Amino acid sequence: MLFNFFLFIAFVIMYLISRVNIGEVRERFLKEKNLRELVDLLNRIIESNQDGVIITAKDNILMYNHQTSTIIEDESMIN
Repeated sequence: MLFNFFLFIAFVIMYLISRVNIGEVRERFLKEKNLRELVDLLNRIIESNQDGVIITAKDNILMYNHQTSTIIEDESMIN
């Protein structure tokens, strides 16, 4: 009887550990999925927009489309 109790407790502990691990893996997966979707969205905006589009993060230029080079004369600003 005591063995069955300890076995049950061991299964409960294993279940709880696996649930925590699955939650962490799922959260990491959702972050990566959202980041991929954001990058795809930004790429589609840049490709489809006819105006000059520049996407920046503070002082760094992350993405820009071909119209930007015709609007900005100084190429060193966008490279």
